[in-house]
Amino acid sequence: MSAGDAAGVPAGASSARATPPQPNGGRGPFEGRMLLDAAPDLLLALLDDGHVAYASRDRLHSMGLKDEDVLGRRLAELVHPEDAPRIEADHAELLDGATTRVMTTARLRVGGDGYHSVELSSAVTSDDGHKTIVVSVRERSMPIPPADGTSVGASDPLTGLPNRTVLLDRAQHAITRLMRSGGLLLVALVDLDEFKVVNDALGHAVGDEVLRRMAKRLKKVLRPEDTLARIGGDEFAVVAEDLVDPRDATEFADRLIAVGQKPMQIDGAWVSCTLSLGVTLTSDPTLNAATVISQADTAMYRAKELGRNRWVEFDTHLRRIQVGRAHTQHLLRQALSTDGVRVVYQPIVDLSDGETVAVEAFARLWDPNTRHERRAEQFIGVAESVGLMPAVDTVVTNTALARARRWRELFGTGSRHCLVLNVNVHHFADHRFVPRMLEALEAAEMPCDALHLDVAERRLEIRSPAVTRGLEQLHDSGVHLGLDDFGGSTGALNTVWELPLEYVKLDPALVRGLGSEAQLRDVVGALIELFHARGLLVVAEGVETAGQLDTLISAGCDRAQGHLVGRPGTAVELETRLLAGTAPG
Repeated sequence: MSAGDAAGVPAGASSARATPPQPNGGRGPFEGRMLLDAAPDLLLALLDDGHVAYASRDRLHSMGLKDEDVLGRRLAELVHPEDAPRIEADHAELLDGATTRVMTTARLRVGGDGYHSVELSSAVTSDDGHKTIVVSVRERSMPIPPADGTSVGASDPLTGLPNRTVLLDRAQHAITRLMRSGGLLLVALVDLDEFKVVNDALGHAVGDEVLRRMAKRLKKVLRPEDTLARIGGDEFAVVAEDLVDPRDATEFADRLIAVGQKPMQIDGAWVSCTLSLGVTLTSDPTLNAATVISQADTAMYRAKELGRNRWVEFDTHLRRIQVGRAHTQHLLRQALSTDGVRVVYQPIVDLSDGETVAVEAFARLWDPNTRHERRAEQFIGVAESVGLMPAVDTVVTNTALARARRWRELFGTGSRHCLVLNVNVHHFADHRFVPRMLEALEAAEMPCDALHLDVAERRLEIRSPAVTRGLEQLHDSGVHLGLDDFGGSTGALNTVWELPLEYVKLDPALVRGLGSEAQLRDVVGALIELFHARGLLVVAEGVETAGQLDTLISAGCDRAQGHLVGRPGTAVELETRLLAGTAPG
């Protein structure tokens, strides 16, 4: 990722990172026994404008719905048009305080023009001035299982742990006990960082074994009375009662994080999956399980945004983030149908003569409300979480290739007009990725050697023969391959030596201290010499000061990217400045 984009995330051929958890935003209002009855159902949390911010995924998927079918959409859009006005009227009454609970039936859209007959039970809650409607959705033909969590299917078949239904039941009982016993209740959601990368690169058998072992490790650091459940693909949840002090919660969360910091060896390969943890700590007996789980989920997603391998506790600030994420989902869906996903371009210059040798593409999201563009880091995470990242990638890749073709027509076929896109390791698990990339180049009438693909260092640490084979196929076709963000993680140099790479991009963290830290200058200088000895070009990312640039030139760095040498600009701005012989800046 190029930090020359002011914390932007390069986009193009990539799905930028392993899929984080869904943005389970809303907060639930069900009280006492009502939640227990609803636990096996699909639970939706709606913001006061009617948009769905949370959906219980296990039930969602079992009903034949995908996350992107529901999250960020209005409930009225998900039912038969004849049912929508009645549901909106019911929810208006809830928000106005005219009633506290509404039950009705409707036809829920499932796949194309098909509908399921469902019962809807809705109630409203208010927190810090924000109202949320929680809707329990039950298929009318579905039998109601016992509320004690002992029904068939109450445990996860892979790990043997309780599932989401049991978790909801136990969490609600724990909340009820707060009224009698006091103390503190902790609910934590745990997500395996980069699990999708592991699963795609090493295969589902290895992925399943990672989940089994992680379940055992987590169980070992919990107390006998605590509940550990598996509630999704790579998500676990913990319910811990009778904590005495908030410091107990800190120690508890630290123990869980430490579990993920220990690599595991599976079939001869070392696998690392750190953990992102969201925690909610409460002594309030008026809450309910849907609320606290939603809070923990929001905190977990924030932990991922902050860099993973950490825990975050839910607070009112995260509630505001929750609302903002729902709005961003709406903007993304709107943008993908109205050309609202845009592309900007940042030059990469040759330090020997200052000439632009390549241009990197970055995604932007147009916000019609503010009439400003959002930088990638403000929406890419949301796009990944609701399954919209492939659509964003397609727009950016096609737009950038079309623009690169125009530049070749304007400026000739010189190497300074190469296009740079990011590619994610898990793409190579799909055998169709390389042929599709080559077909896209052919359709744009772009020679393969006019494309540079950056692969993030941390994603190359876990790879399969399919990844190596795909990289070799692209390299053999003439596409230039480079390692992005070197020095930004704990990756080993053998990652560089083992793959058909032609260049290495130094992470902004290495560049930032140049010009002021003598020891860092020596380290970067030694790295540049080492890479040159291996025949690799070196590109410095995030160059922002003259001192950094002078140090890089003295050390023999080949190329630079960053605000000092050229800020991201529109295609027209870039063309104008290249025609004038200057880089955007």
